[in-house]
Amino acid sequence: MTGLGLTIMQEAMQQGLEKGIEKGIKQGIEQGIEKGETLLASLVVCLKRGGRLNELDHIVEEKTRKRLYKEYGLPGSKE
Repeated sequence: MTGLGLTIMQEAMQQGLEKGIEKGIKQGIEQGIEKGETLLASLVVCLKRGGRLNELDHIVEEKTRKRLYKEYGLPGSKE
């Protein structure tokens, strides 16, 4: 294939690639948000079961969350 047909095909492939990348990024972000929400909910359950509801006021701080994730063996403790 040469000329105009090749150019059109290349442009179509580029557009398809860009749309695929955008879709992949969107799915990755959605999955990350979902995992983060699940992790935070797990931490809240652990704190509630441990009678440590006062800690809830401090989980907005990343350092505190990571410490608590580590304490409870949750996957978000990695730095």
